[in-house]
Amino acid sequence: METVKRIIDEIASVSGVKEKKAIIKRYEDNALFNRVVKYALDQDRSYDLTDLPEPVTEPSPVHRGTIFSILDSMAEKKGTTMEEAQELSDACGPGSAREVVLKILRKDLRCGARAKVFNGVKKGWVYEVPYQRYKSFSSIHKIDFSRGTVVAQLKMDGQFAYLFTARGEDYFLSRNGSTFDLGPEFRKVIDNSWLPLVDATIGEPTVRMGELLVMGPDGRYLPRKEGNGIINSFISGKGDPGRVKDIHYVTWGFITEMEYEARVSKRSYQDTILLDSQCASGGGQIKLSETTQVNSLEEAMEFYRAARKRDEEGAMVKEADKLFWKDQQSGTPYGVKLKPEAEAEFEIVEAYCGDKGKKWEKHLGGLVVKTSCGKLVSRLGNGFSDKERLLGVDWWNDHKGKIVTGRFTGITTDKTNRETMCLDHGRFVETRFHDKTEADTLEYCIKEVKKV
Repeated sequence: METVKRIIDEIASVSGVKEKKAIIKRYEDNALFNRVVKYALDQDRSYDLTDLPEPVTEPSPVHRGTIFSILDSMAEKKGTTMEEAQELSDACGPGSAREVVLKILRKDLRCGARAKVFNGVKKGWVYEVPYQRYKSFSSIHKIDFSRGTVVAQLKMDGQFAYLFTARGEDYFLSRNGSTFDLGPEFRKVIDNSWLPLVDATIGEPTVRMGELLVMGPDGRYLPRKEGNGIINSFISGKGDPGRVKDIHYVTWGFITEMEYEARVSKRSYQDTILLDSQCASGGGQIKLSETTQVNSLEEAMEFYRAARKRDEEGAMVKEADKLFWKDQQSGTPYGVKLKPEAEAEFEIVEAYCGDKGKKWEKHLGGLVVKTSCGKLVSRLGNGFSDKERLLGVDWWNDHKGKIVTGRFTGITTDKTNRETMCLDHGRFVETRFHDKTEADTLEYCIKEVKKV
């Protein structure tokens, strides 16, 4: 492992992507380096462990050979026992092997190169779940409403998952590569749904795109955090099938299994939603996302505001005839999130460090902020520049009580304190240390959200 650590350190020593790729290229045929990269960055591997206890025995060549077998066992079981953690620690010992394995456990090689960089050197080196991203609201002016092919679609506020239904092996796949199911009762729902009609019409197995939402006793979907907590229990292998009767899967489209593997589809979104609308029935736990044609930005915003009044998260706008599914990081130019952001001023409560094992663990991870009335307390973890993070936690804590601007898409009840509200998708914008002395109120924040 000493050689692998040296390679990783060498990659970390340069700042440019081209320079990093050049170093990676030199070592791409190193078998052990290849294996470490995959174990650390493959999205379909996780270990439920981010640290190791101190070793209690000296490592030996036999122990060294067990490192990857232990990691395999941990990944397959979706959980780790204290005995396995200790066995792994003993196999690593106190040296370079331990440092490399900790990077694997934390899913971060700490060298400034993620999966995209490695796959840019050798295609398919690291497994990534394909995903089509959409542009933010700032790109709405690029959507052409004049041709009558634009649709507005309800944006769901649940857990994204692909649904594979071919050959009776029904399962869900999360964005981070975790596979899971919801028990035999939900599989019966799939078998009795309209989905097989689509497969039969296409002539080959399809993969659905959609979100899982948990319905509460009042007939409304639970807030994202609460509902996703239940879904996450299934992803971790600890879900209770008795709780899934009120889980719905809301789907907005499909691709074929071959297209999923190729990471691109030749079928337009217009053809996809047309086939779905012809096959879908109205009831059941598998539902189509609410979709309607819009002929102007004004009509799209009217759809969005109606959704917001019903406490929905937002909406999407898609040029259906030009939109083709494709795995892409930058976002398709033919789909836009109708999720305008509100802004308000907040008072700094405290600063905190970044996550352990991540880039900013010794620097600023984010700020805890509050409204002047104290009825909203929230974290702002995104939006900071590297320079602002490098100022450090102590610097930001020296400015407790001062004002910053935050941007957000909504307001929700704090999961840990039901009497306090917090921000949805809150992010830092800028400091207002010299021109603002008082934060806004919760009431003001609510009014700003309603404007958008």
